[in-house]
Amino acid sequence: MNEWLPEGKLSLVSTNFFQRKAPLLWAWREAPALTNDSGWRFLSQADTTTSLKHSQAKLVSYEQVLALEPAIAFIYRYPLGADMQFSTKTTPPHFVYNDSYERVRPIPANADYPIEDPVFKRHFPSFVQSYQGDKTGLSWSYQLSQEELAQLNHLNSELVTFFNLCLGQTDTLDNDLDYYLLVGLSLGFLHISDEARPVDHWQDNVNNVIANALFTRFSYPLEKGKQVVLQFLSDRKSSPVAQQIHLYGEQMRLWYQANQKQRIQGEYQGLRNHYIKD
Repeated sequence: MNEWLPEGKLSLVSTNFFQRKAPLLWAWREAPALTNDSGWRFLSQADTTTSLKHSQAKLVSYEQVLALEPAIAFIYRYPLGADMQFSTKTTPPHFVYNDSYERVRPIPANADYPIEDPVFKRHFPSFVQSYQGDKTGLSWSYQLSQEELAQLNHLNSELVTFFNLCLGQTDTLDNDLDYYLLVGLSLGFLHISDEARPVDHWQDNVNNVIANALFTRFSYPLEKGKQVVLQFLSDRKSSPVAQQIHLYGEQMRLWYQANQKQRIQGEYQGLRNHYIKD
């Protein structure tokens, strides 16, 4: 049953909520997109469902999200598929289910799942069945430091900027080869800045940042993005073409650092014409 429970402490929050410009309204938990991702997503009263696709949405730690709204501690252990609103019309404020507006029961500890509650059973029938069959392993691990979290947010922001430099205002790419080329360039682009970083599993984090940036910028499915990244990494071991694309990405990073950003779009278009349009 571990797949139902948070195994990381990262959550994605909107800029409005993160900067306290508006109070919390929506909270839901979806399949994790990144390493150490809990799957929780939080939007404020000033947001829409597209707010989390903005490049300024933030990955924050469990401690940070509790500082924004302490009541989140009572829903954080809810299973995948949780979909709630934060009601401030009563004292104290509390969460309600988004579909029925029934009150969400707090879960302050892993032993407190309300599996006999009819409302909980109706919303999470598969979890209840799994819980009753296996009551072990009800903990999650917190692995990223604040410094590492800040680094990942910075990489994600840089990568979205890199995509904009390559493609201008283009919102979609023509085919999977376009995504393959962009992934290869991205791996090279991020490689120079992080090749000496002594962080365990840092490559996995970078891979997930690339997949997440593709989703943020192009709404490209996360699982497909991860598959493209892994395919390119495999090809890079023996394919001269993949190795060359990676080197071009490293060169683009040098132009980026030297503030010669206008060269990036021209080189990208040249590479695309050579590798895709030929």
